[in-house]
Amino acid sequence: MNSRPRALVLLVVLSALWGSLVASPFRAFAELCRFGADSLGRAFGLSAPVAALVAYIFVLAVLIALLLVSRSKADHYVAPLCALAAFGYQIVSAVLGGHAFTVAITTSVSLALALAFLLPKSRRPAMWLGDAFTMGLVALVLYDAVVIPVAKKLDLTLPVVKDWFEVPTTSLVLGMDKLWSLDALLWGGIVAFVFLIPTVFLTVDRPKG
Repeated sequence: MNSRPRALVLLVVLSALWGSLVASPFRAFAELCRFGADSLGRAFGLSAPVAALVAYIFVLAVLIALLLVSRSKADHYVAPLCALAAFGYQIVSAVLGGHAFTVAITTSVSLALALAFLLPKSRRPAMWLGDAFTMGLVALVLYDAVVIPVAKKLDLTLPVVKDWFEVPTTSLVLGMDKLWSLDALLWGGIVAFVFLIPTVFLTVDRPKG
């Protein structure tokens, strides 16, 4: 499959399954990037809205970096490194958040994938998994920027199946409401549009698989 359709298919699948255990390793990596940047910004004294903006800029930088690496001979390193990062983040989240049962499954899967994709000679599985972690960043932003703000605006309840499916209900975009006099929905549209640009243009001219 050509690289752009591969990435877009994974984006659609991850967006549909974003609250499920299947997407958990990819969601964990994306949340690590966003949460880490936001926390670092606050630690440096930035206000919550500005720290949120900085966090999305950082996530955008990670997205572009991963897409560029996926065009090089080092593309097979994307999957294991992202999986190990997700594994570490989920372990910490399990300890601090008390979600040990659910997270135990997904952390084990993350680590197994990280180790497994270091070994095979075929680059195809690593390309698919690497793209899944990369598109997970875009899926997280689409939820943050579009799904959650719109659901809040329309007073919609997002689906929950305890321990198995739970769509996130919080978003840093909501905290950006009235930043520079812009509404949260407008910020969401801007953030989503900016992230879709590299998603469309940097997913081409990469190895097929």
